[in-house]
Amino acid sequence: MRYYFFYIFLFFSLFSLPTHAQTDSVRVIGKTIDSLKKSTHSPSRAALYSAILPGLGQLYNKKNAYWKVPLLYVGAGVIGYFIRYNNNEHLTFRNSYYAQLANKPEDDPFRGRLTLDNVRRLQKEWGRNRDLVILVALGAYGLNVLDAFVEGHLKTFNVDDNISFRLSPYGENVGGQGLAGLSLKVRFR
Repeated sequence: MRYYFFYIFLFFSLFSLPTHAQTDSVRVIGKTIDSLKKSTHSPSRAALYSAILPGLGQLYNKKNAYWKVPLLYVGAGVIGYFIRYNNNEHLTFRNSYYAQLANKPEDDPFRGRLTLDNVRRLQKEWGRNRDLVILVALGAYGLNVLDAFVEGHLKTFNVDDNISFRLSPYGENVGGQGLAGLSLKVRFR
């Protein structure tokens, strides 16, 4: 038992010794490509940048996404306008509701043209519209972050003309029975 800890220490120290191995590389027509080379571009970083400041992740990706940034801010402005408009209408009907409850017609913006039930219904409707637009804004924000993340992953995706595929019918006779299907052939030139 007293040598038990010594053997465990010896076992782990042997596996923690530095080892030397070949680097993983591929030779392609006179060029050497190091497959273990770390990419300096990070999709997670693009998503983080876009989460901190919408559009910054798209700019970080540098993949013809510069046109998206003005659209993001125009969309944010439109959504902000609708949030403010719906909130102001909600507050107007809320003030009318409280003025009618307190029996103060001079404080009622509608001066008694709407019943208490109508004012309460319209107050709830404008509040619901405001909340819905806020949810749309949160969804647009999430799509912005998702777009930066996906574009970050697609930055290194090969879209060369040398990759092709062909879908063709397939038939075979096995044991006197005919089999039919589709064949997908992928070719890298």
